[in-house]
Amino acid sequence: MIRSAILILFVITFSSFSIPSGSSDALKPIEEQSFNFKIDKKKLLAGSYQYYIDFIKKGEKLNADEKKNLNQYLGYDIYNIHDSNVNEQYHVIMSKTAYVVDASIDFFSSDRVRDLSFIRKTLPDYDVNLNDDGSYRIKCGGMAPDFEYDLKTYYPSYKDSKLNYFLKNITNNDVPGVSPKMITLQHNYNFGTVLWQKTNKMSIVFCAYYPVGENKTLIINHTLNLVHNVPPNFIGGADMMLDMIVDGISEYIVATNSAVKENYN
Repeated sequence: MIRSAILILFVITFSSFSIPSGSSDALKPIEEQSFNFKIDKKKLLAGSYQYYIDFIKKGEKLNADEKKNLNQYLGYDIYNIHDSNVNEQYHVIMSKTAYVVDASIDFFSSDRVRDLSFIRKTLPDYDVNLNDDGSYRIKCGGMAPDFEYDLKTYYPSYKDSKLNYFLKNITNNDVPGVSPKMITLQHNYNFGTVLWQKTNKMSIVFCAYYPVGENKTLIINHTLNLVHNVPPNFIGGADMMLDMIVDGISEYIVATNSAVKENYN
């Protein structure tokens, strides 16, 4: 049950709803040591994916480098949740992933990523429904919290100011000087409790799409999670949570790949 709760955090973190093809054995994860890592298209096209994940414990005294990292991460808090809720403290989980999908850039559109039937195929273990206002709600069951999210899609020339910080980072660090062909912005909120305990406060997922190779798409995710509680130390604590998130990448890729193939072919 703990695994289910942690894997839904993984789903939240990497929920661009577009997954690279191939078996888990063929995927070659590359753990990067900095959030500002450069995208290595050659390695990604050869079947690797790059990732970085960082955890900052709430209330912990930070050194200069950790403070610098936290300030960079909180630039993604476009709704100012962290600083405006002065009576709450949050664990911060920041991640960045990059991978290549075996589908052309034209496959990805606002209609595609918002299509309820497609989303349900990518998340077969969860009950996904559409709210009247166009947002989505996910009922997870068991030890994973229910939550809601809204999803917006953007195309050049990217005039919404909420995209400025993300665009600055990807064009300076990830793919220098090149703007993506599409961006999605996903806001996850209204998380339920598990065993009467608060879970996530919210998460923000920015996703950039680039054409790369022949009929392939490079996808880059930057995700900020603000978390109320992590697993207790007696079952492994935050280290266990992060290990399971990383271990779940290939599992999630394989589990949802069939939906991409079915809709692309």
